[in-house]
Amino acid sequence: MQKDEIEECIERLIFLLPDISKAFQIQHPQEVFKVDISISEISVLRHLFFNKEPSMMSEIGKKLSMDLSTLTRVVDKLVKKDLVIRKPSQKDRRVIRIAMSPRGRGIGEKFKEKCKERIRFALKQMTSQEISILLNLLETIHIRIYGEKGAL
Repeated sequence: MQKDEIEECIERLIFLLPDISKAFQIQHPQEVFKVDISISEISVLRHLFFNKEPSMMSEIGKKLSMDLSTLTRVVDKLVKKDLVIRKPSQKDRRVIRIAMSPRGRGIGEKFKEKCKERIRFALKQMTSQEISILLNLLETIHIRIYGEKGAL
């Protein structure tokens, strides 16, 4: 691929990706989840929901590109709202892991369903071949950026 073609692709992706990403954001989370919740709080909940296992603060911060002091404030708010809990490690009580509470898991399920609705709407308008190409390309991009295939 020529340098000009690559630059053209970059320009198109810079335009397309934020719009596609925005399609999977909940526009009015307070109305959907019936709780006062910020985008940062949703990001932490989403990480915990899809990660399945309790996470250390440093892991969450690294994954979300969030500094520890900001993350601590976000987690404190989530604890007060009964959406996450702090769990001391069995091996080293100084290590604290963050896990979803049952209420937080319920919000995670609602978030997942809202995303599924939007994806389902888009996929129903595509052929099987288009869907296959889309998934292969997205997995390839993920591997090139992160060096591994995403786990489901």
